[in-house]
Amino acid sequence: MGSGKSLARPAPWDEPFYEIIGADLMWGADWTKLRIGGERWYLLTLIDFYSRTIVEWKILRTVNAGHIKELYCNGLSGLNLPANWPHKPELRVDLGSPNTAHVTKQFFKDIEADLSFARVHRPTDNARTERFYGTIKQEEIYLAGDYQDEETANHEIAKYMNYYCNERPHQSLWNYPPKYVHELNNKTELLNQLKALKIKCWTERKNYWIQKKRN
Repeated sequence: MGSGKSLARPAPWDEPFYEIIGADLMWGADWTKLRIGGERWYLLTLIDFYSRTIVEWKILRTVNAGHIKELYCNGLSGLNLPANWPHKPELRVDLGSPNTAHVTKQFFKDIEADLSFARVHRPTDNARTERFYGTIKQEEIYLAGDYQDEETANHEIAKYMNYYCNERPHQSLWNYPPKYVHELNNKTELLNQLKALKIKCWTERKNYWIQKKRN
């Protein structure tokens, strides 16, 4: 007989394990499958949790700890930070072996950067990364099906990454593209711009109908 107490675990979408207030404070890394020449390859990405911009990416036959280190280092090099900069972006990853390897943990300890792990059965802990993969699969990878060769795959993925970061409106970013949000890096200013745009559209629509009635 049960004790009458509920043993249900809180829903996995409750209590996200982060709260991001600016660009380059937290990144997420993960990989997903794609096919090249009939074989399985992997797309490894580094995404900024604030703006959802893809900071770095690479297509690989396999993923190991060295690739995680290289991805993060390439992301850092794009920031042009001093070597002793104390506020390197925290990296959020899952519990895959490349992420939990001693080599990976030691690397982050050596450079004094935070490496954090998503909790089991808590998709919100790495939600930005997972959502991006859902998008690129539907809009690029599944449509391609099987890339002809590595060169073709890199070319087509690069085109999509440019579109995603610089042109594609993102609903969670008030329909701004990720790169714009990343470079502005100011939520208050972003909302002010959005408010001004709404007022402009409302005013133009009002004036249109006023003019229509006069005619």
